[in-house]
Amino acid sequence: MTHAVPVSTLVVKIASRCNLNCSYCYEYNMGDSSWKMRPGILDVDMAQLIGRRVREHCDQWGHRRFSISLHGGEPLLAGISHIEQIMGAIREKAGPAIALDFGMQTNGLLITDAIAAELGRIACSAGVSLDGVKSVNDRARVNHRGRSSFEGAVRGIECLRRAGGRVFGGLLAVIDIEADPLETFDFLAGFTPPSLDFLLPHGNWSRPPRRKEDPDRSTPYADWLIPIYDAWMNGRHRKVPIRTFEEIIEHLAGGTGGLETLGLQAVSLLTIGTDGAIEGVDTLKSAFPGAHELGLNVLTHSFDDALKHHMIEARQLGIDMLPGECAACWAVDTCGGGYFPHRYAKTTGFRNRSVYCTDLLKLIGHIRKSILAITESSRPRTIP
Repeated sequence: MTHAVPVSTLVVKIASRCNLNCSYCYEYNMGDSSWKMRPGILDVDMAQLIGRRVREHCDQWGHRRFSISLHGGEPLLAGISHIEQIMGAIREKAGPAIALDFGMQTNGLLITDAIAAELGRIACSAGVSLDGVKSVNDRARVNHRGRSSFEGAVRGIECLRRAGGRVFGGLLAVIDIEADPLETFDFLAGFTPPSLDFLLPHGNWSRPPRRKEDPDRSTPYADWLIPIYDAWMNGRHRKVPIRTFEEIIEHLAGGTGGLETLGLQAVSLLTIGTDGAIEGVDTLKSAFPGAHELGLNVLTHSFDDALKHHMIEARQLGIDMLPGECAACWAVDTCGGGYFPHRYAKTTGFRNRSVYCTDLLKLIGHIRKSILAITESSRPRTIP
């Protein structure tokens, strides 16, 4: 465990089913069906065990703060009363000496003003997934009858905004390269989210993302993001933080960043299933069925046991897990080789550059050039 970095964040699956059927979903539509064997809802006894494991791990490593993200499926299918019980059980067993930060990621359809108020009362923020205007959002984000999720998501966002405080956690949008990037940006920024991010669709070398040309020559995702970055840097919705852009800027400035999708820093995140299974990041399911499974459970294993697992070690090795072409690249400190699931290939496993390599290089290079230009223009000029 020479490379081990302690766990500081848990993604806790509190519901294993969903009321949407998004076409790009790694959970249900990329070949993994392990969710069918899991309990529909996390029970309170399991939540207590999770709390004990948090306290055990924090005591071991001397931590006094821990983040817990409630996920699904759709977490609100568990019901707000049960969610409060789950949070209470984790807090009780973790103990008063450990500060727990709770949040959830939801599709927003089940949020009402009453639920938003309850989330505020129990100190749990909620981020909402929405891909853009109705025509864009509904290309992928539909219910099990193929019907729109747009109006319900927008209603949920407005409920969170009315609740005030820190209840509204922000927006996540999966990039649709057929959508107009600035129209999408303007629409989402119009909700004044405290955080906004644009996510690359999950893909890898064995299941490439949608693009019209050879992945070594085409950069449709960078070409989609760059106009948003330029508009944002020129003051358009500048008060809305865009996580990926801010993260790239921080890395270029020599910082460490906080997103697991970029940089060489060791990943300190685990996922807990509704049956208590300790797993790697759940998006690994997009690589191949079962890629997230470690064979561990909070009933019998600690988080330190998970740190010794080869899949977790691989995500903590940084540059040592990357091929030579990445190690020699000027952008490696910023991109980190790309998001771990996006590096997978059937023949070589995860020791590859990202399937989005060319997009990342173009985006990071563009941001680097813009920051250098700003830095240069701000330098005092001497009088000849």
